[in-house]
Parts: sequence; C-alpha cells; structure tokens
Amino acid sequence: MEGTPSPPSPAVLRLLPFILLFFLPSPSSAQTCGDHVWSACEWCGRDAYLVTGEPELDHDCDVDVTDFALFAQDYGLVGPGLSGDLDGNQWVTAMDFGIFVAHFGHAVPSCDPCILYAEGCGGTIRLTFTPDDPEVDDDMLTGDPGLYTAYVVVEDCPDLAAVVWGCRVSGNITIGNIHHEGLLYLAAGTAFVPSLTAAPTYVGGIQFQLLDTQPGWLEIVAVEMGGHAIEPSWSAFPPGRTMRFARVAHAGVNGAPRPDGTTCPSGCEDRALSGPRPAIRCVPNPAAGSARLLLDLPRSGMVHARICDPSGRIVRKLHDGFLASGQSRIDWNGRSDEALVLPSGIYFVQLDTQGAERVRIPLIRIR
Repeated sequence: MEGTPSPPSPAVLRLLPFILLFFLPSPSSAQTCGDHVWSACEWCGRDAYLVTGEPELDHDCDVDVTDFALFAQDYGLVGPGLSGDLDGNQWVTAMDFGIFVAHFGHAVPSCDPCILYAEGCGGTIRLTFTPDDPEVDDDMLTGDPGLYTAYVVVEDCPDLAAVVWGCRVSGNITIGNIHHEGLLYLAAGTAFVPSLTAAPTYVGGIQFQLLDTQPGWLEIVAVEMGGHAIEPSWSAFPPGRTMRFARVAHAGVNGAPRPDGTTCPSGCEDRALSGPRPAIRCVPNPAAGSARLLLDLPRSGMVHARICDPSGRIVRKLHDGFLASGQSRIDWNGRSDEALVLPSGIYFVQLDTQGAERVRIPLIRIR
C-alpha cells in the first residue's frame, strides 16, 4: 500500500553504482594520438579503439578503472589529439562516454602490455556515520524515520587515483543522493582532489531516507558496468596498478547486525614484480639471416616474445604461450608479421614473462 514502508528483506534491494575518480597525470608520449596507429606504449584511447575495437587508454590491455579515470580527464575538452575522443569529432562528449562504458571490463585482443601491472589487494573501504573524523569507525546507527548520511571512507590506499564501489541497502532504506568530498567536476561523478594520503579519508557520502524503526543495513558492493561486475577497487597512479580492497566493511541500522565484511580471497595479496629476471641471448648477433633466441627462464609461465624496431613498434610476434622453466629456443627468420624481409638496422628482442620485469636486448640485423 502506498505510504506504508516495506519490511526489510534480503530480497528487496536497491543498488546504486558509483565511481569516484581523482586526477591522473598522463605520461608524455612522442606518438601522435589520433593518427590511426596504436604504437607500442602509446596512451591513446582513440587509436586503440580504431585499431583494436577497444577504448584502451593506458596500454595495459584491459579497459578498466584506470582507463575510466584517464577518460574523465578529457571529458568536455575540445581539440585534436584527445585520447578520449573515441568518435573522432575533436570533442569528448557523452557519445564518447557511451562508447567507453559499453566496452568497460573488456580485454583488448592481440595486445602487448606496455607495463606489467602488479594487481592484488590492499587498503580498506568502509562506512561510518561520523561526519567530522574519518578515524572513527562508527558503523551502527540508531534513529527514527528521517534523513541520514553514511560516509564512505578509504584508508591505507597510498597515491589513490580512483575508487569504484556500489551501494546496496535493505528494503526500509531509500537512497536520495550522493555527495563527494572534493570539487565535484562532472555530473557523471568525477571529483578532483589536490592530494590524498594513506590516512583515513572521506571520499563521499550516501544520503538516505530511513522509512521506519526496523533494523536495516547498507553494504558496499560490486558495480555492474559494461555487463561485468567490478568488485570494490581502487587505482594508484603512478604506477597505475588496480587493486581490490583488502577489506570491505558495511553498516547496520537500528540494531541490525551489520553484514559481514569481506576480504580478498587467499592468494590475492599484492604481487610485486620482483625475483630473478629471465635471460636472452641472440645467436648470431649481428645476424645476416635467421637468428636463434636462447632463453633461460627462472620459472614456468606465459611468455610473450617480440621483435621491435628502435621506435618501440612491434614488427614481429615470435611467441605467445606457455614455456617451462629452464632453457628454451625461439627461431626468427628475419621477417615481419607480414612476411616481409626486414631491412638492416638495430632491433630489440623484447621478452615479457609472468612475475618478472620486461627484458629488452639489442639485435643488429645486417644484409
């Protein structure tokens, strides 16, 4: 019946997705954005979209929250060479935003990551009802029907650049508005903040209407974007890695036990790119015709071997697949991916392996 509040029920949920973004500096690049060529390590969503069909802005081969933050930097700008100008009209508008969201969460086909990202878990996101001190962990509210605010706090997230989270509430709560700490810049939810530290920091608030005095709750949950569920997560920049929150805590109302918090599953800890580096030798070097790449791998895993020209452009993909630890051999016939004989000059053998830094060594080709 209209005007009668519904009892709280796990089956009656209201879900509000929300993305909060902070300023991300773009790396300098010698490539020309918008020239229809997606060069190695080029940060240009326009060229990536033209070449691969995916609007990948930071060249890590996944359309993720860091790309969203970079896109937000360009939103509303006019002019040539804008990374977020996906439709090519020299103006980053809602049309470009629609293209981006439709591809959010996609992996980029036939992509060579410019940087190996250390993805894992870290930091905390939680709800509190205390407005003046983010240090206070006040996650239980007792109150009569009325208007209240739950504040979203993150902590232990150094160099925070972007946050993604959704909010789900019980049936006796309706969400009225979201407000942001910092300067609200776009209706889409972009906020620019001068600086953030690892200390507990307000990143937003959920204004909600409590309909009765029955128990209720608010949860921080995954966001649906582009047909994919994105877990509560944050990005640091630099180096641009994306992390799931190691701890997600919720809030209870009028005596309801708050929903159990969540933590990253076992094995999701932050994995730094460290440890022994793979070794490569090219025989012969200089090479007049074919060359052999002799690899010594410290661990088994996926291996990506490439031949690049001096500008960093990939001219030949030699291997994409699993190799066992120890010694392996990959042959190169001196030709490009298009089966063309490459001219004399300096080239680079580039090797990406799981859990280790990228290795590049020069190879001189003579004819």
